[in-house]
Amino acid sequence: MDYTYTTMIDVIKRIAEDDSPRHIRRQLNRLTTDERRKVRQLMDYVEMEITDIEDIERYGSGRYTELLGEAS
Repeated sequence: MDYTYTTMIDVIKRIAEDDSPRHIRRQLNRLTTDERRKVRQLMDYVEMEITDIEDIERYGSGRYTELLGEAS
């Protein structure tokens, strides 16, 4: 059985439209515990990838790319 993240997708879209702290809290409160965990995991991956992209732009190589053995 596949799980659909309908609410999570809506929450992320709404946060993108209004990123005030109060609105973010209100939106995150709509999520289940599992959905919050998934958002946290995704944000961690996004942060690693953005850092890696910036490192590649600055230094010609990225920490996470090297650790994962992937080429950009």
